[in-house]
Amino acid sequence: MTDRLNIQGILAVIVAAVAFSSKSIWIKLLYQENLSTIQILKWRMLISFPAYLLWIFYVRKSWLNLQSREWLLITACGLLGYYLASYLDLAGLQYISAGLERLVLFTYPGFVLIFSFFLFKRKIQLRQYLALAIAYLGLAIIMQHQNRETSNLLLGIGLVLGSSLTYAGYLVGMESLLKKRPAIMIAAWSMIFSTVATMIHAAIAGPHQLLIIESYSSNAWILLFILAGFSTVLPNFLLAFGISKIGSDNTAIIGTLGPASTLVLAYFFLNEPMGFIEITGTGLFIYGIFVLKTPVKSHS
Repeated sequence: MTDRLNIQGILAVIVAAVAFSSKSIWIKLLYQENLSTIQILKWRMLISFPAYLLWIFYVRKSWLNLQSREWLLITACGLLGYYLASYLDLAGLQYISAGLERLVLFTYPGFVLIFSFFLFKRKIQLRQYLALAIAYLGLAIIMQHQNRETSNLLLGIGLVLGSSLTYAGYLVGMESLLKKRPAIMIAAWSMIFSTVATMIHAAIAGPHQLLIIESYSSNAWILLFILAGFSTVLPNFLLAFGISKIGSDNTAIIGTLGPASTLVLAYFFLNEPMGFIEITGTGLFIYGIFVLKTPVKSHS
């Protein structure tokens, strides 16, 4: 029975990794439909909002006794890790390929390591230095091979790197709370607060950006619902299920499949290149992140 649950957990995490990583594909296609960054983010949040609201009601016993400090932490880190990180990521996708975006975004474990070193004095081991070096070598190979205009390439990388940095800040800031409270509950509240922030952003951008149902094409609406349902809500719940069955360490390791799945999906949906350079660079990057996320076994 345990083996069957473990297999279910592994499959859930694999599907979650692919679903999360496909987000870049739908966003690139939505840009081809002439939607702006804030329009995409707004509808992604609004469409997924009811699912998170229902989940919050379902698990209300887990948050009714939250302390005021915990509420402040969820609000602040949620805005950082969901609203700001999402906006920077979407903005960056205007300038770089989906495959490169996923690699740059996956640099967040390195930032977590650095933050933990400076904030909590956690020693960085030699294997972690080597893992980071291998991962960034793979990223450098992909970047060198990009045939985009240099200014746009650097702008896109900078925006997505900012997204990675803010998401790492979210993980570090929420670390103590994530050990005591259900991750999916925190994610749901973070998404709700982020939806409010996104709507305020849309209102500032212009009243026409707020609640007006824009005259998008049917293809654009299909992509928006896929983005919100398949690449936002579904993977969050699958990830929570997977963690409950196989643990957070194994979930993090399996999650390194994300960049590879983006590379394949981008090849089929966006006609992005998938040659020797892309496969080699992505392979090195995934290996480095895999080693970085693999916990060190104690020899005691």
